[in-house]
Amino acid sequence: MTLQSQSSRPISVRFKPTPPMRRAAPRQPWARAGGIALAAAALLAVIYFVFADSRARSTPPATDLSTLQAPPTTPPAGRPSDGPMARPASVPQAGGTAPTDGSAAIAAGGTGAGANTDANTNNAAAGLAAPSLAATSGAATTTDSATTDAATIDSAAAESAAVETLGAAPAPLPGSVARALESAQRDIAAGRLVEARTALNAQLMDTRLSPSDRAGLKAQIQALNQRLFFGPQAAPNDPLTDTHTVASGDSLIRIVQRQSLPVDWRFLQRINQLRSPSALRVGQTLKVVRTPVHAVVHKDRYRMDLWAGPGLPPGASGFARLGPEGQAEGWTFIASFPVGLGELDGTPEGLFALRRNSKLTDPRWVNPRTGQVFEPSDPKNPIGEHWIGLAGIDQATRVLEGYGIHGTIDPQSIGDQRSLGCVRMHAEDVALVYELLVERLSTVRIAD
Repeated sequence: MTLQSQSSRPISVRFKPTPPMRRAAPRQPWARAGGIALAAAALLAVIYFVFADSRARSTPPATDLSTLQAPPTTPPAGRPSDGPMARPASVPQAGGTAPTDGSAAIAAGGTGAGANTDANTNNAAAGLAAPSLAATSGAATTTDSATTDAATIDSAAAESAAVETLGAAPAPLPGSVARALESAQRDIAAGRLVEARTALNAQLMDTRLSPSDRAGLKAQIQALNQRLFFGPQAAPNDPLTDTHTVASGDSLIRIVQRQSLPVDWRFLQRINQLRSPSALRVGQTLKVVRTPVHAVVHKDRYRMDLWAGPGLPPGASGFARLGPEGQAEGWTFIASFPVGLGELDGTPEGLFALRRNSKLTDPRWVNPRTGQVFEPSDPKNPIGEHWIGLAGIDQATRVLEGYGIHGTIDPQSIGDQRSLGCVRMHAEDVALVYELLVERLSTVRIAD
């Protein structure tokens, strides 16, 4: 929570994708990364030719991946490797104008105001886009055919290929990875996107792969998730999502509560591209999420990865088995975002849950060092418009207080160490994370 840039620029929470920070690619192992790049390029070539015609029939822009790139794996130069932990920031207080709560119900046989009758309604009109996360322009994929944006995944392969040494002969890929890429290629060509994601995701548990290998795989999965997770329709065999038919008396918040969905109601509005929370009609089919989402923060990369999967068993203070990306066994990779961290390496490491009643929008905040008070809606509030309080649940973090995930009014601080110890994000990114992390189910792991 930096105090160095309390700019008077107004906060604009735009559901606009944020490009990952570009950093120097890891130097080792070049050969294996080259192998991943070549195999991925072959996979993407098939995608391009198979789906070229479908892309020509795409709907107006919704989920855009034209500049997708693999998350960087190296920190910026000059990052302190060690140092005293900074004081945690004071816990923000709820305040300000309450957001629309999504509780407006529809009458029997009625139609909500502005009901969206087309799942492919232009997101610009809706004002809530399925985020492209690492892209800025392009066309949406169709939602009634098994397609994904080939140009986007071409871009992901190009990023992965950027780490290859010019003229170096690629080493053979581990057999399981090579087979997974071949399987994913066949599945995508046949329109089996869930199966393709499953094949690629399973390889992220392979400890033989380098960070750059895994970054390439994650970029491919992230591209598929633009359709599977963030798109407006649920794939019939997707274990992460489902559908709900709107009934009389339904509202977004009631749907979430009655079905115990592990997301905020705002995420349903986002992925279903509804103009407003009340834009519902009886009989309408909504996409819903059934699986909790978790976050893994990699301090050395200045990245937050989101994963979907089971939470902690009751009474447990940790997961039985973790993969090389900090993911628990059985989790599915969703997406990655850039983050900022605490000055002097002040962001603590360990496992956290969401603190009860500590997810706030437009909070009041008091600077613990100076005592300066920032009221709700103050454009100078350094923590922005979203606060997600964290509570430590393992031995290393149980004693910690005051840490959380929040926004920033200083975008240049992302990818650097300028906060008071919290994890900070771009405004549009933290708005999405706010919708996906929920109390009692989601976990946040911070790793060096």
